[in-house]
Amino acid sequence: MPRRSENKRRRPRAAVAFLLFLSRLAEKGSATEVIAWHVERELDVARRREMVRIFLAANSSGYRAAATGLKSVQEKVHRFASVPTFLVFDSDGVLVGREGGINDEIEKRIVAALQTAETKR
Repeated sequence: MPRRSENKRRRPRAAVAFLLFLSRLAEKGSATEVIAWHVERELDVARRREMVRIFLAANSSGYRAAATGLKSVQEKVHRFASVPTFLVFDSDGVLVGREGGINDEIEKRIVAALQTAETKR
């Protein structure tokens, strides 16, 4: 079984890949706005915010973000099932896409949901 320190080393690669995907979405144009909740295990709110700020700055994110804890997301996001969870809303605030997890197929569905939302404008 991997030690905790080994898991910490692997997580950043996935986090950076996820950040790059969100940044690509944010670059698609002014009609697309990406806002992310970075879910952290850290319980101290100030430290959690600082961790996210440092991560975003180090990786040149192109989207707005907030830091939160897992419990908060579970309480506030309807049908929350996994990290990451993507929610795509159209300009009227109607949920037009929901995905849990991340892989090439999910990325394609998210992009399609964004295109659907943008055509409703």
